[in-house]
Amino acid sequence: MMMLYYIYDGIINKISKEALTNIMYAYLSEHENAGKYIFEYLRFGFKVGKEVAAWIVEKLLEDPEISSRIEAAKA
Repeated sequence: MMMLYYIYDGIINKISKEALTNIMYAYLSEHENAGKYIFEYLRFGFKVGKEVAAWIVEKLLEDPEISSRIEAAKA
C-alpha cells in the first residue's frame, strides 16, 4: 500500500494532477490497450515533466478526427 502512495505522489509532484486524472480516465475507458498507453504516458511524463499534458493535448488536436470529436463533445 505504501508503494501506491509513492506512485500517486510522484505523479502529482513530478508530472501533474491533470496527468493523474488523465490516467484514471484512460483506465476507466477499459480500452484493450489502456495499460500500454498509461505506461507510455507515465514514462514520457516522468521524462518531460509538467509540460506532458499540454504537449499531448497539442498533438491530439493536430489529428482532425480527434479534434472534431472534441469539438462535437463541447457542443
